[in-house]
This record gives sequence, structure tokens and C-alpha cells, in this order.
Amino acid sequence: MKVWSAQIAQLGAPLPELLSLSGAEARIILALRHAVMCQKLQRDPAPVLKERLGTGLAVTRFLLVLETIGEAWPDNFHLGRNCCRHTTADEITLLQMVRF
Repeated sequence: MKVWSAQIAQLGAPLPELLSLSGAEARIILALRHAVMCQKLQRDPAPVLKERLGTGLAVTRFLLVLETIGEAWPDNFHLGRNCCRHTTADEITLLQMVRF
């Protein structure tokens, strides 16, 4: 029972701010926000994503992962604004998925 109580207690913990994450994690969240914004505006996100992620191969793989997750995600995906330092539960969940 103690295992579940520890996990339930973590649910009430505040979400980390963007500045408290590692550089790579923050870049992933910012890249996610940029890719979604570009999709809504019907623009190519690749040039900016290449600056954030480093290589064209990383951009291609990142966009494939986002497309796959987007198709399988059961609800609306909640994102923060590009200028916002706060993270959302969905962004942190995606970040944890990418970690594995």
C-alpha cells in the first residue's frame, strides 16, 4: 500500500518550470511547442527544429515521434505558449516517454 501512496503524493506535486529542466529537456519541450505552432500555421518547422535539435536526422525522428504520439493520444494535448516558462502535464508526460 505504501507504494501507491507515494505515487499518489507525487500527483499533487507542482510541475517543473522550463528553466529547472536540463538543457536537452527544455529544448525538447520548446521544439514540441514550435512544431505544433508550425503545424497550425501550415509552415515547415524543420529549419528552427534543426537549430534546436542539432541535425536533420534528429528533426526527422522527432517529427515522426510527434506524429505517432499525436495519432495515439486519446485527448487534446495541452501545450504551454512558446514564451511561457511553465510546463503542462502533457508536456512532462511526453518528456518522460522520450526519456525511455
